Amino acid sequence: RLYRAENETAKLYDVLQRIHDSSPTEAPITADLARLGLDIGQNTEQSHQLAKEAYDRDPNEVNCAVTYAFSLSRLGKNAEGLAIMQSLPHEQLHDPHAAVYVALLLAEAGQAEAASDYIAATDDAEIYPEEEKLLDEAKAKLATASANPSAALSALPTEQSPTPTAVPR
Repeated sequence: RLYRAENETAKLYDVLQRIHDSSPTEAPITADLARLGLDIGQNTEQSHQLAKEAYDRDPNEVNCAVTYAFSLSRLGKNAEGLAIMQSLPHEQLHDPHAAVYVALLLAEAGQAEAASDYIAATDDAEIYPEEEKLLDEAKAKLATASANPSAALSALPTEQSPTPTAVPR
């Protein structure tokens, strides 16, 4: 708590790493380490791997699922991350810490209204400084999308028209 209160995330990361080393099969601890690593850009390759491991161990645990979805998004697989989040209970995603990540993925997908709902879930909440940065990133994406709607639309995948097939005569 002291490291969190003093915003010493590097020291907090080191403590989480030691806790994970002593309990490597605890999925929530693994997810916490992975998420903090991704948030602060420390050991990102390992953090992506840990996010997957945590999710594989406990895919129904919100922290594990949100962390893996965030990892996928950072790897350019936002649609896969969104699919994971959409499989979780709606009310659990409105926890302010989870809502930050949900808002970011929705904003990246151009789903402004849904993203705004999750941003609102963080209002007046105590979120961590690294989460505040991600929330600002989500808000910036929404502001850009509303200022330039055609850019938001181009970020969405376009539907491919079916390929015509030859009909035997």
